Amino acid sequence: LGKSSWSLVLTSTVSVGKLEFYNVAENGTFTVDTISSVASNGTKLFHYSTSQYQFRYTPPLHVFGVDFASFSFYATDPNGNSIVWKISFNVIHVPQIPYIMPVTYQVIDPSSGFASGTFFNPNISGVWGFTAKKPVVGVENKDVVISWNATSFDVESGVVPHSSLITVLQLYPFRGTFYMVTKQRNGTYVVGNATSKARDTIIPRDVKGDGLWRLLFRPAEDDHNLLYSTFTFVTVDTNQSVTSLIQTANVRIKSVPAPPSSFWNVEGNQNNHSTVSTTSSSVVVNGSVAAVDAGIKPFLISVSILRSDGNPISSSENVTLFGQKTLADFKKACTITQSMVNCTDNYLKLNNYLSQVSFNNLQQGVAYTAVLYVNSLGAGADFGEVALYSIGVQDTVTIKAQVTVTVAPNKITNNNALTGIIAGASVAGAFAAFAAFRLIRKKNPPITAFFGIEALATEEVINNPIYGANGEEDVSFDNPLYRQQSIIKNYDLKEV
Repeated sequence: LGKSSWSLVLTSTVSVGKLEFYNVAENGTFTVDTISSVASNGTKLFHYSTSQYQFRYTPPLHVFGVDFASFSFYATDPNGNSIVWKISFNVIHVPQIPYIMPVTYQVIDPSSGFASGTFFNPNISGVWGFTAKKPVVGVENKDVVISWNATSFDVESGVVPHSSLITVLQLYPFRGTFYMVTKQRNGTYVVGNATSKARDTIIPRDVKGDGLWRLLFRPAEDDHNLLYSTFTFVTVDTNQSVTSLIQTANVRIKSVPAPPSSFWNVEGNQNNHSTVSTTSSSVVVNGSVAAVDAGIKPFLISVSILRSDGNPISSSENVTLFGQKTLADFKKACTITQSMVNCTDNYLKLNNYLSQVSFNNLQQGVAYTAVLYVNSLGAGADFGEVALYSIGVQDTVTIKAQVTVTVAPNKITNNNALTGIIAGASVAGAFAAFAAFRLIRKKNPPITAFFGIEALATEEVINNPIYGANGEEDVSFDNPLYRQQSIIKNYDLKEV
């Protein structure tokens, strides 16, 4: 071995593609050198291994032809040069599989009408394709329009790349439904019939629209999942009888939690227009809340009271919930201020607390607003979207503390005495009444015995002859009001 006695001199190199020379340096190091240019007087190639020289030619992608590229050289040694040799390459056509362009998807709201093409959320869109393997992301109860394109590198001059291509649906989604969809030139969508679920169903191009392939995916109602469904499809070149790589698309349907609800259980409470009137300084009502997506997970309620006149709540006015002073769970779940109680607990316990809500020490003549607020704290939302769906709602009811004038009732507890008064007033006309009046005045009863609450005080009543029962041992006089009617009729006024 050692340095060869002869060498090669390149006179030209390829104009397309790449020509490489396998070289062994004097120290035995093996290298592959790209020959991109040749000197005007030739480029000498030295070789320190054997007398064999090796080249490698790589044509560009997706092109072919006869006498496609060439290079030339001659051999030289101390005795002279050989003839010039030309090496030509014929690149044979190998059918190329179709290439599926990136798949795009857009979420639209079906309630806006299929032909409207209204985007549910411009942020809910993306790319899923050969180079961007991400799931198609949809939204609960919303349609997803999935679009893609494909091309072939085996294109004859003047032929549209996808004219010979078809798309075949190989695996139908195990949840949800595909519909044919056409995109109009004005950008709106028109939805057609549902596609067949059979294997190898051909999906036609949207020739009436922009020429892309397109399907509308509709998830089942109120359904969602991180891996909701999967479908696969391929593109076939009918001219070359070759098929693209299988395109697998995973579909994720994001949850849209239902909003919570709150309600004061007051008769006629519709649209927050109910009014509760009270003549007392306190009123007790009950409320109810729900967060259907929370399950047994805790969520938040807040009960508060405000004065409608804009003045702050006084030091005496306050709100209390059931169990506030007795339930250990309440103390763990709730925080209390004078005019507000906040609790974070599960559905059953929160509604138990709301079973008896007391608004205390209300001032007469003042209208109050009782607020029942609930926030589901994003219960049921997908990971990372809890804050987005932490939506609160509230119900209000007006409480009016009416101004009342309290008139003390005539608290006569002696039914016999009351009966005697009524009887005496009607017996024998004015004469008997006059006799009773004379007798009462003679015994000097207290004037207050006839007027006001003092008249019914125990001591006053006992000392008042009009309330003394006839014939009682502790009464030393004969009470004319309790005599029999026949006696009253024969009453001698002169004796009085």
